[in-house]
Amino acid sequence: MSPTTGVPSTSIDIGEIYGRWTLDCLVESATAVATDYVKRYRQYRGVPAEIATILADMRSRIGSDPAWPNTAQRAAINSPLLGPSDLQASTATPTPFRDAAMGVRTAAISYSERVYDTGEPMLRQAFVDAARHFQAYLTTLTGSVVERAKQDTQPIFEQSTQILSNSGVSQAFGLPPAPKNSWPLPQPLQDQRSYLDGDGAYLMEEISRVLQPTGGPLTQQRFLTSQRAAAAGGRTIQLVVQGDQEATGDKLRGLIGYAYTWATALRDLRTNGTAGK
Repeated sequence: MSPTTGVPSTSIDIGEIYGRWTLDCLVESATAVATDYVKRYRQYRGVPAEIATILADMRSRIGSDPAWPNTAQRAAINSPLLGPSDLQASTATPTPFRDAAMGVRTAAISYSERVYDTGEPMLRQAFVDAARHFQAYLTTLTGSVVERAKQDTQPIFEQSTQILSNSGVSQAFGLPPAPKNSWPLPQPLQDQRSYLDGDGAYLMEEISRVLQPTGGPLTQQRFLTSQRAAAAGGRTIQLVVQGDQEATGDKLRGLIGYAYTWATALRDLRTNGTAGK
């Protein structure tokens, strides 16, 4: 149990797992870099020893070591909990998580985009009801399966972030590195101020163009939008689990704001030909 909220900590972990799963393209990009590292080694002469070790481990151990799950293994870990990643085009397929989350996002859009305040109380109540429904679903995602999912996917995500935040790696693509702190997700999720970065997103686009990692083409704008969805979605999940829908005033408006940002980010991804609803 969380000492401050009284809810299982593994339920709150779902928010972090969602954020990483939405940005799983980052792991795919790092994996492609690890393969490219031995093919175009002259381009990576500025890579320090500690990053070279991570690249070697990723290249040789991925898929055969529990600490280095490959694409299919990460999908097998995350999909039973969350369905397909929201960045992928196939995510139109309904899943229990997607259906419950969609109710919250739809209610947030209705509330936030209302033209008149006449129906504000009803729209607010509709959001609260949708969030209660979502909370009831999320609290079933608890226990050792969730804890195991976090333990199995967090290390490779963090190692991938280290790779892409290294100047020796980014120089191989003629670009500055992604920032070392609070990228690609806020750390912690409640601090959502400085995680978006154009250099990091442009590096992701260039890696996608040059190395064509699994997952399809990735533009700078698509990655920035997916970051918004990952961060706001993860934070919405955390706040719903904590019960912020039962609050009033700024606390409730804050939850609605996160859910609205999540909804509009996924709407932007869909408009740009990806996925999410």
